[in-house]
Amino acid sequence: MTYPRFERVAIVLSAVIVLATTLVTLRPFPGLIEIVAQLLVLLVLVGALHWGRRGGAAAGVIAAVAYILMRTPDITLHGFTPQLTWLVAIRVVTYGLIGVVGGDLCGRLKYVLAELDDSAALDRVTGVYSHGYVARAAREALGLFERYATPFSIVFVDAPEPPARRYREGARTIASHLREAVRLVDDVGRLADGRFVLLLHHTSGSGADTVMRRVRAVFRDSPQLDDEGLRTDLLGTPEDLIALRTFVADLAQTTGSDESDTVDGPEPQPSSGA
Repeated sequence: MTYPRFERVAIVLSAVIVLATTLVTLRPFPGLIEIVAQLLVLLVLVGALHWGRRGGAAAGVIAAVAYILMRTPDITLHGFTPQLTWLVAIRVVTYGLIGVVGGDLCGRLKYVLAELDDSAALDRVTGVYSHGYVARAAREALGLFERYATPFSIVFVDAPEPPARRYREGARTIASHLREAVRLVDDVGRLADGRFVLLLHHTSGSGADTVMRRVRAVFRDSPQLDDEGLRTDLLGTPEDLIALRTFVADLAQTTGSDESDTVDGPEPQPSSGA
């Protein structure tokens, strides 16, 4: 099962469960605020499923703030009674756990599902998608654009090479930060030459430029990463269609002869842009 299909199924099942539990709480009638609070759980679930830990955490904060605001008149009138304190604490903790923990689990599950579907789908050094998987995904994205004008973009990240003695750990750290910098519906992969690529679905070139700036900020702000020598570039539809066609064709030519999941250590890496 692919992650997009899992996401759709999970959202439908979550909606059914949340709505069912909401109907159950109608007896006895708990008040409109608690019904809305229960429905906010679905908002957080969608955020975690679609955007991962970052989106799930943001949705959790929004839901928690919304619940506190709904409870503000009661708090102003009665103060923080034990019952109100308990209700607020339970809702805030629930939203936080679903958003952060659920988003993190979904982020890991996406790549687990890919590996179960195809043992060669993951790069064994970094845990993100392999060269071959990126080639197939990019070809499919290009086909969707040419048939249905569905936009997509690719961001290239040529990161400073980790020290040889900690190469695997350093490469996995880079991959982990890149996964957190994009939506869960986007793909993070590693090419045979060691570069990372972010395949951004339903994203035009302008949107990809925002992602590229976010990636540079992640490298600049994280003490675990080194932004000195970091090089990033992007190709986006429709502006870079010819270059994207060339890139996809080059990937197709190298897929049969190069296996990115066998890249174990440092290798000379060409620049992907400035």
